Order: sequence, then C-alpha cells, then structure tokens
Amino acid sequence: MGSAFSFGRKNVSGRCRLRCPDVNKNSAMTRLHFHVKPILPDVLTSWRALRKVHWPQASQAEHQQETEDLLSQSERHLAVIAVSTDANAIGFAEASIRCDYVNGCDKSPVVFL
Repeated sequence: MGSAFSFGRKNVSGRCRLRCPDVNKNSAMTRLHFHVKPILPDVLTSWRALRKVHWPQASQAEHQQETEDLLSQSERHLAVIAVSTDANAIGFAEASIRCDYVNGCDKSPVVFL
C-alpha cells in the first residue's frame, strides 16, 4: 500500500516495483519492491545516514541542520525516502521550489530535484 504526502498543494503517493536484471543473464529477472514515503521521525536517522554517504564532506551537525531546515519549510521543500519491504532505507530524494535563477531555465518558479 502506498503512502500519500503533499508538496506545496499537490498530493503524491508512491509505491514502486522495479525489475532489475540479475548478474547471471541466464537467470530470471529479480523484483525489487519498495515504498516511497515522506520523511517522518521513524526514518530520520536512515535519511541522514544516506545523506552522509552522498555528501561525506558535510559534518553530522551540517546534515542535522539541513534536514531540520528542509522539514520546517514544507511549502518549499520535499524530502522522501525509499524503503524496501524489509524496512531498509535504499534511497532518498530532496526537492525544492526555487524562485531564484536556475541554470538552464528561463521561467520561475522551478522544481529543483
């Protein structure tokens, strides 16, 4: 069952199933099941751990501050996490609505992922 969350005025729900090719080309495809859900207190630690892998140069305090800022401005920012059916965090996405100049765009506002 998917989860619903809002970004600005839009409601979004997420549930995904991907087919990933197996390393052995003679075998069947492997299915990866996961849910995309909003960042809630139960996944904060996992989200910050994934951010640390993606941006290792940032300190724990910087990740703490940035995630708090993102969550406190829900009208402009969205953060979601992909969680496997066995409850492992496997990915995340952060998006914001930007009204400043965004390289390659001639209109504003722009959703920046």
